[in-house]
Amino acid sequence: METECAKVGLRLNAKKTDVITNNILPDHPPLMTTGGTALKEVIDFKYLGSWVNSSEQDLKPSLQKSLDGCYIRMLRVVLKSNQNEHVTNKRLYGEALRVSKKVAVRRMRLAGHCQRHLELPASKLVLWEPTHGHRSRGRPTLTYVDVLRKDVGAETTEELAGCMEDRENWKHRWRTRLTMT
Repeated sequence: METECAKVGLRLNAKKTDVITNNILPDHPPLMTTGGTALKEVIDFKYLGSWVNSSEQDLKPSLQKSLDGCYIRMLRVVLKSNQNEHVTNKRLYGEALRVSKKVAVRRMRLAGHCQRHLELPASKLVLWEPTHGHRSRGRPTLTYVDVLRKDVGAETTEELAGCMEDRENWKHRWRTRLTMT
């Protein structure tokens, strides 16, 4: 990254640079600058006023429910819906998607875009899964690739990659999955 920054006249400040890794085992060696300084690895950081989390903490089911519940309460306030009236969530949302579904839609669109554009560095990372090391006991952590597979209903990473290559198939696949649930 430092060489790319230098090409346009910028410098990478190692003291201020935080790194979030994706699909890399926790015991990997630290990322280093060309000067030999280790970059600080974090699980979340504040960027433009919003917290950015690592993919393992993307949207857990409990967080999805609380996010959707908060949005419903705000909709009820905005629409001046009295608690004594029985207005269903379906009627409040209308044709709009739940907030958690919107997050999933944007995740799908970004992943498909990055996978199809081979000139982007992210195209090599979207479906990358570590093959080294060993699994620890208990339930394995949910990775970004696992979330994509679950959202689309793909069994394997190869099936997921095949779907992403065909833009129309990819759109159809995740749209039908997200509107079903």
